[in-house]
Amino acid sequence: MIKKNLSKIIIALFLVTSFTTAQNVKNLDIPYTKFTLDNGLTLIVHEDHKAPIVAVNVWYHVGSKNEKFGKTGFAHLFEHLMFNGSENNDDDYFQVMERIGSTDLNGTTNQDRTNYFENVPINAFDIALWMESDRMGHLLGAVTQEKLDEQRGVVQNEKRQGDNQPYAITDELIQTGTYPKGHPYSWTVIGSMDDLTAASLEDVHEWFKTYYGAANAVLVIAGDVNTEDVKKRVEKYFGDIPAGPPIAKHETWIAKMVGSKRQVAEDRVPQARIYKIWNVPEWGNKELAYLDLASDVLSMGKSSRFYKRLVYDEQIATSVKAYFGGAEIGSQFVIEATAKPGGDLAEVERILDEEFNKFLKDGPTQEELDRVRARHIAGFIRGIERIGGFGGKSDILAQSTVYGDGPDHYKKYLGYIENTTIKDIKDASQKWLSDGVYILEIHPYPDYKEAIVGADRSKLPESGTAPEVKFPEIQQTTLSNGLKVMLVERKSVPVVNFNLMIDAGYASDQFGLPGTASLAMSMLDEGTTKLNALQISDKLDLLGADIGAGSNLDISSVTLSAIKSNLDKSLELYADVILNPSFPEADLDRMKKQKLAQIQREKSTPIQMALRVFPKYMYGKDHAYGLPFTGSGYEETVVKIDQKALKDFHSTWFKPNNSTLVVTGDISLNELKPKLESLFEDWKSGDFPKKNISKVALGDKPVAYIINKPSSPQSVILSGHVMPERGVENNLEIETMNDIIGGSFTSRINMNLREDKHWSYGAQSVIIDAKGQRPFIVFAMVQVDKTKESYDEVKKELDEYLTTKPATKDELDKIKLSKTLALPGIWETNGAVGGSLSEMIRFGLPIDYFDTYADKVRNLDLNNVQSAANETLKPENMVWMIVGDKTQYEDKLKASGIEVHEIDVDGNIINDELEVPKPVESIKK
Repeated sequence: MIKKNLSKIIIALFLVTSFTTAQNVKNLDIPYTKFTLDNGLTLIVHEDHKAPIVAVNVWYHVGSKNEKFGKTGFAHLFEHLMFNGSENNDDDYFQVMERIGSTDLNGTTNQDRTNYFENVPINAFDIALWMESDRMGHLLGAVTQEKLDEQRGVVQNEKRQGDNQPYAITDELIQTGTYPKGHPYSWTVIGSMDDLTAASLEDVHEWFKTYYGAANAVLVIAGDVNTEDVKKRVEKYFGDIPAGPPIAKHETWIAKMVGSKRQVAEDRVPQARIYKIWNVPEWGNKELAYLDLASDVLSMGKSSRFYKRLVYDEQIATSVKAYFGGAEIGSQFVIEATAKPGGDLAEVERILDEEFNKFLKDGPTQEELDRVRARHIAGFIRGIERIGGFGGKSDILAQSTVYGDGPDHYKKYLGYIENTTIKDIKDASQKWLSDGVYILEIHPYPDYKEAIVGADRSKLPESGTAPEVKFPEIQQTTLSNGLKVMLVERKSVPVVNFNLMIDAGYASDQFGLPGTASLAMSMLDEGTTKLNALQISDKLDLLGADIGAGSNLDISSVTLSAIKSNLDKSLELYADVILNPSFPEADLDRMKKQKLAQIQREKSTPIQMALRVFPKYMYGKDHAYGLPFTGSGYEETVVKIDQKALKDFHSTWFKPNNSTLVVTGDISLNELKPKLESLFEDWKSGDFPKKNISKVALGDKPVAYIINKPSSPQSVILSGHVMPERGVENNLEIETMNDIIGGSFTSRINMNLREDKHWSYGAQSVIIDAKGQRPFIVFAMVQVDKTKESYDEVKKELDEYLTTKPATKDELDKIKLSKTLALPGIWETNGAVGGSLSEMIRFGLPIDYFDTYADKVRNLDLNNVQSAANETLKPENMVWMIVGDKTQYEDKLKASGIEVHEIDVDGNIINDELEVPKPVESIKK
């Protein structure tokens, strides 16, 4: 035996010498015999009689790439469970194996495979086979919830241990940064903490049943054995194990990147480090062999290019590496350099790139190629002295079988290495490493220090006296044609904003086809008598200006934001759009199609479904506010809108005496007025209709209208009635009442349905601004099975506000502070100032409204707030509307006593003849 071992050592030394000089790998061989059992198990036997031991190595063709996003870490977690006992030996695997003298005992998981291996004395061979076969074929009965929880904790602590190492954050950053989402290599092998926590016993059992069948395993036996004897023993122990189900396998998916992307992160490390990573060909590919040698040329040994330049000569780095990580469906080529303490990472990268670019341009020298090739083959030879463990003969045979085309696939790879030329390395490097790089910089996290003494945390600091806030000075004038102009001059930026407010809005549709105001304003900048839409757009771009148009319930607006230096030309374009819209037929057809598509979306979106029909039951169908709050109109009306209808809208409502121009920004009134007089001198005043915004009476009882949305997981609940117009004397008290009920996050309704009951993501109430009676609406989106219960809670909150739970001093004080302390930031921008001016104009507020606003808020009285509620809040007269699956709430609603009617998406009552409300006053046209 001693002579035989001596002869093998002599042969090995001879081989090392010969490979170093001639790189001849033809004589390198690991003899084997391969069998496939009837159950699909692959058995490979290699005889090596130099020592009375045997290596048992099992590879299962499953790794982290077989996991699903959201269930990561399963492959590695299961590896741990395989050591926790099987059905016929329900004890720790190590307890038995250590007692029989096992060495090199371990299990590992990577992206593509999970393996289990041990070396045992030849006399314990049967025990090793029994143990391996028992956990392959008889494991699930021993995998309990208790064991899963135990090993889950072990793996999570393994993850914490890894995460606690320097530069550990790079693992996840690199995986997610180099592979697209959904790629099977885009998560780490150990998985996420959340996924591990979520792993169930059922998940684990299913993993075993899917991937741990005999047909998905390769068993390699190497050592002091007889091949035929081994086959008999393996058939005895493994032959009755089920093959397992068919398994889907991934094909090559390299996911080569394009361009360059960079991430920068900090970690608690003493030195900065840079990583450069490329996605390159899969395991076994000939080009990967060339890149393997390229990495050695760059960083193997002290004379390698990177080491010599950065570490030895320049001494700006303490380490530098180039290596590849081979994997089954795609590999990675990595360059990693660590700057010296306090060193300049940018300088390290500059020199690294300089050396790397030289290599890409010229490739290696012949001497470099000979050196790294010899080391590669010599390293392989030293590894195969061992029968087991990492890189041993059993490992090589298993890897070649699982990833390659047979147990001797390693010979093909060695052949690539032996026959590589300078051109091969240069071509492969240029092909794969010239583009598509991910760069990661890790910098030391600074040594921050916190103050020994901090602020008093026992109470909130006093907010101090709020700054006095004054609304900017308002200047007013009227042009010769009757157009009123309001200006706030502000020179903070060289910009001037304009907002022409026309008293039209959606309410004007009562004189035409519903949807006309919205469509007309949408088309205002689609063309003039001089310019088409594209020409207008190009001019705006050149001027750096923006023009917009739109409507709300009462007002149609045309806005301009102009750079001061281009003001004259911008105003010319603005005036052209206002005075000369052409509403071109071709664009009208396109815009009508878009408007019809909008209506269809509204009819399928729960909140818009309600807002389209709610006004009809609040105001009556003939009221100016009785049309859809979205302003889009109806399909049957939009299709009828023609160019004439749009021109009629423009000629009817666009009158200077029906408009006000709000201007804010870097311009004086003396400078502004002559420009406006010149541009609008031909715009003439005239008559215009009076919109019907007459008062409507509240209903005499609460009524619920439901729109069925089958299988909807949520219901939308709206309830409301009209409130007094914006200009009433106690408007501030009314709005404060709304803030308390549902107008803020901490309001009663939201805290009830969201924070207390958890039935809704959000619930609130709002008073929608309008010149006439305003809609007060409570709305909540709630889980469908709590629709009736949510209705009850909203009703309770409204009732109790008027009875047993009126507004409190604390609620009022909170709103006072919120409204007044927020004022300093309200008018920061020209747009915000213009918005407040527009509010004053729309609702006819006094010129000093915002100057006196803060004092009015501070002087709010609790009794007056409650009186406003008693006067205006009428839960017993509410209109209710619910959009959702009616099977979940209709019967419950009817049982509560409220009158219930089902309506369709157009607001028509189904199988019912109920009249909708009508205005108290007669219709005025």
